[in-house]
Amino acid sequence: KQQYKMDVLPPASVLGIPWRLLQLAGCVVCMHGLAAVFAEMAFSMPGFRFGWFYTLVQCLTYFTLVLLKRLVLGGLIQSLKALRGSLLGALLVGTSMTVSHGCGVASFVHINYTTAMLFKSAKVPSVMLGGMVINQQRPRRSEVCWAMTLTVGLLLFGLGDRMESPRFSAIGILLVAGNLCGSSITSNLQQRVLQRDASATGVEQLLFAQYAVASVILLIFTAATGELAEAITWYMTDGRSRAIAVSTADNILSFVGLEAVFRITGEFDATRANVVCSCRKVFTFLFSFWLFPKPFGLCHGLGLALATIGSVQLARSKAKATDSIKDSKV
Repeated sequence: KQQYKMDVLPPASVLGIPWRLLQLAGCVVCMHGLAAVFAEMAFSMPGFRFGWFYTLVQCLTYFTLVLLKRLVLGGLIQSLKALRGSLLGALLVGTSMTVSHGCGVASFVHINYTTAMLFKSAKVPSVMLGGMVINQQRPRRSEVCWAMTLTVGLLLFGLGDRMESPRFSAIGILLVAGNLCGSSITSNLQQRVLQRDASATGVEQLLFAQYAVASVILLIFTAATGELAEAITWYMTDGRSRAIAVSTADNILSFVGLEAVFRITGEFDATRANVVCSCRKVFTFLFSFWLFPKPFGLCHGLGLALATIGSVQLARSKAKATDSIKDSKV
């Protein structure tokens, strides 16, 4: 008997959202959602107040992992040549990322972890605004509307969590503001670089360059402020092995998810990458509620609904806009 084999191909899209985007988004949500739980555990430890040092460790970890991949799989020389050939771009992206990510992590020291995540959720509209300036993108009215819906939903969800254990600091709010401003620039600079080469090699070359620059800047900054010596002393104290384990788990999981974020930025755009990251924050809150039981009120339920609707509709709106552009070129 002749047997016929038929390859089962995945659908091109689900509910108007590209299947490829859903695959990458699933990786980001799972990896970064779990990583955020470990990060919250680290910043909940008594005496841990080293946001900039924590960012330095993250950047060094990411740079080391990319370096090891290049050594094992080959392509290290190519990455070094790419770094030398695009030194100005690497400096711009690395410096911008250092400010945005460093401010975001440092804010966890001054305000509630979930409250910081809540305010950082407002980066979707700011990234769209940055895209208009840097990449000459013009979002449609529907995209702006759904971006605001997503942001309002996350604000409501975080507000419900904040009502349980509020902790505010003017320094923390300023750091989050720095994160939002820096993220709008960083995401669009990354988009400009990655849309020239969105392959796995292109992603890793950008990671390599970006975190090499960030590691040097943060090493100098933490050494100058004294946080480097203070943090090393804290980590070397007896009983800090748990802090090292938690930090390592956070960094490795974050790195896996970060590669997926970069692929979304390169294959789609910076706005959709930040939509996925903002949607991931809802799962971060849910993981936090599951591991550390808290009340679930009306604000949480309404916020979750609005964030889900906003993220899905924004992704669908962006997909329709992309299809329209493709059809007009045919």
